[in-house]
Amino acid sequence: GTKKIQQAMTERPALRHFVKQSQKGRDCDVDDIVDQLLSFSLKQVDTADATGDSLAMIHDALEAPQNYVLKPQREGGGNIFFG
Repeated sequence: GTKKIQQAMTERPALRHFVKQSQKGRDCDVDDIVDQLLSFSLKQVDTADATGDSLAMIHDALEAPQNYVLKPQREGGGNIFFG
């Protein structure tokens, strides 16, 4: 669903791909735009995929839950839990 798209858009390669397409023909620094976007976006992970970054983030969330927001795979708002 859409959560997977949201998750992918917090990853540099995917974001860079779409920024590059949207800025085609313009004189701009794509990497600078990507850096700006990533500076105010939140990393999203799928806790069912307990590998790599996801596993590290799960471990960190257990150690410092106050730094995380748990958002279920459900659209429409609500049901969000803050550490």
